[in-house]
Amino acid sequence: MIYYKYLITTSDGLFNGKADKKEIDRVNDILNEFNSNLEEGDLSINVTSIEKTQLKLSISSSLNSESDIEREIVSLLQALGINPEYSIEKEEVSVKEFAKSISDGTKQGFINDPDDICQKYTVGDKRYCLRQNDFNEEMIGDDLDSSIVFQSIEEEKKRIFSPSAPKEFICHPVHYVIASDNEDLRIEMRRQLLSALYKANRLKSRRVSILSLNPLQNVFSANYKESGTIANRLYNKGEGGTVIISGTKAEEENDDCFTPSDNGELEAIMFNANMHRDNVLTVIELDDNEESLNEIKELSDKMDFVILKENLVYGQGAKEYLQLLAKKDGINNIESLLDKVVEGEGYHYSNLSSLYKTWKEERKKSAFPAYSSFMSNLNIENAKKPKGNAYKELQGLIGLENAKRVIDEAIAYFNMESLMAKRNLKISSPSRHMVFYGAPGTAKTTVARLFAQIMKENGVLSKGELVEVGRKDLVGKYVGWTAMQVERVFKIAEGSVLFIDEAYSLVDGRDKLYGQEAINTIVQMMENMRENTIVIFAGYEKEMKEFINQNPGLRSRIPFHVHFPDYSDSELLEILKLVASKNNYSLTEGAECKARDIFKTASLSKDFGNGRFVRNLFEKATMKKALRLSSSLDDFISDTELLTLREEDFEMPEEYSNERKTRVIGFTA
Repeated sequence: MIYYKYLITTSDGLFNGKADKKEIDRVNDILNEFNSNLEEGDLSINVTSIEKTQLKLSISSSLNSESDIEREIVSLLQALGINPEYSIEKEEVSVKEFAKSISDGTKQGFINDPDDICQKYTVGDKRYCLRQNDFNEEMIGDDLDSSIVFQSIEEEKKRIFSPSAPKEFICHPVHYVIASDNEDLRIEMRRQLLSALYKANRLKSRRVSILSLNPLQNVFSANYKESGTIANRLYNKGEGGTVIISGTKAEEENDDCFTPSDNGELEAIMFNANMHRDNVLTVIELDDNEESLNEIKELSDKMDFVILKENLVYGQGAKEYLQLLAKKDGINNIESLLDKVVEGEGYHYSNLSSLYKTWKEERKKSAFPAYSSFMSNLNIENAKKPKGNAYKELQGLIGLENAKRVIDEAIAYFNMESLMAKRNLKISSPSRHMVFYGAPGTAKTTVARLFAQIMKENGVLSKGELVEVGRKDLVGKYVGWTAMQVERVFKIAEGSVLFIDEAYSLVDGRDKLYGQEAINTIVQMMENMRENTIVIFAGYEKEMKEFINQNPGLRSRIPFHVHFPDYSDSELLEILKLVASKNNYSLTEGAECKARDIFKTASLSKDFGNGRFVRNLFEKATMKKALRLSSSLDDFISDTELLTLREEDFEMPEEYSNERKTRVIGFTA
């Protein structure tokens, strides 16, 4: 549905002054008869004001051609007996502007039942349309130019304006995900994208409806298919337009955008997006992280998305963006800011925005040194609070209380260190490296990956990736190779976390000399790159403690020691239920009891795999369930039964069974 305001201006005037009641009644009778002859749902024409030489109309239409609308308007003007010498001005408006004009028409007596019009032709009744907290709207502008050039947007524009592209609207071949850690940049990317699509006739309407994930938590019902939801209404009446799904949350929450939904709001939106994918464009705006992207992929299997991200800019491009930010704030002397750009190093616009904010704070403190301590105090609380999706995911992991506590301490320490540096307090830069003790399957690698992301989200590391290596990646085959390999690995891990698994293997085997060379080089690189690289050594507790203790150089550089104990049977059961839930399965009470018994027995084994064991047990249970139901495939099986694991689907893996047969050598009586 597209909404318009039409202004009809005549040369000789409509009435002598305002329309009186008799004239209003005549107009209403003609308009009611006229609308009754239109196809209901396709077009609604409403008179909202008559003033001397001007007639104002509010129109909602799902007609493909604007000429069809104007043909109907000409017919209405003829029926009203208006002089054919008139001019027509039109403007596409938002649904809320349309609803307000209907309200204005009601006050002047031209509309008797505004709620009926809004319910038929918009997203709800008049009062509902005007509630500001349900959704936001904007209109697409004409300007395609921008001082910010995004490579991904420019590449998409080439596809949009391709000579082979259809000249008229057919359907939406793709939808879009805009991924950036900076909300202002997401909005700018959206503006450039939608302006291009509208200019290329890939959109019929300028209207953009914006749904924020947070406010919807109190709107959606448990049944996400229910027609009363905001998403359902917007998509049903949004043909030809755009719906923006924004995961942005309020800044004061210190939260990143887009987190997995607990209340079904995202599922509800994507259900409607799938239903209307040919006629309503969906653009999803979120932080640039894999978790959010994967969630969208899982929920939108019938839709094709083009992912648009920030590109890296170098040298002059980075400086031009910083100049743009300073210009908006009216700051001219920025040489000290531009000097912070390192030639040859790539920057995301988000990183440059953070760099600019930090420089502004430094500039302010430099200008007012007497107040510098007061200014710094404003940042103390934020320095104490870790933020980001990765931190929330870490806190949501089952068990691992010791790991969470130590990592909280590390984050708080790193943030406070940064704050003290901003105050120019002279401190020695501490070592940030860690050692993870624990058996396989206790989530060491998972925690290391999240820790790396947390370090990026909290501004400690620039990249925040996890680079996993083992002995073969660090120890060379020939003399002189090992040091070069270690240096190469550290170069790759710069700005990230280097995860060395089973580190004690460096001094095992025949090549102990090469292994010692690797350790010596690691110690040197840990010191040289301590500002922007964190090393985590991981492995079994006993072996790792022996390894660390016999290397004083390592021991003195690792302040954080994190113990990963084996999971209890209760924690293993919770992990199983979580794995099942993520795969849309549920467990019966009997299945839970059986699984807990299996965990109690299997965990006594020396080679117990903890979380890996849970994953394997779940996969085997789904296979067993498939075999159990295979004989009934010809009969009706409910969806619930297909997605339910029962007691008989779980059995102890043979390698963990206490009843394994022992091979007997020799003769028996």
